[in-house]
Amino acid sequence: MRDTEGLAGAVFLLAPDGLALRLEVAAGLSAEYLTPWSRVALSSPVPVREALRQRRLV
Repeated sequence: MRDTEGLAGAVFLLAPDGLALRLEVAAGLSAEYLTPWSRVALSSPVPVREALRQRRLV
């Protein structure tokens, strides 16, 4: 995050069931804020899902 001057960052991995992205590690954000993002369905219209579909970083 320091090199990009970002305020926060997170790493999501594909869940073992292949149906969702699972939040693995984050920095710069409170646990309270991250709770809804602990698991993101692949059908959700959110940037992290689009990044997976397009095989790029967000």
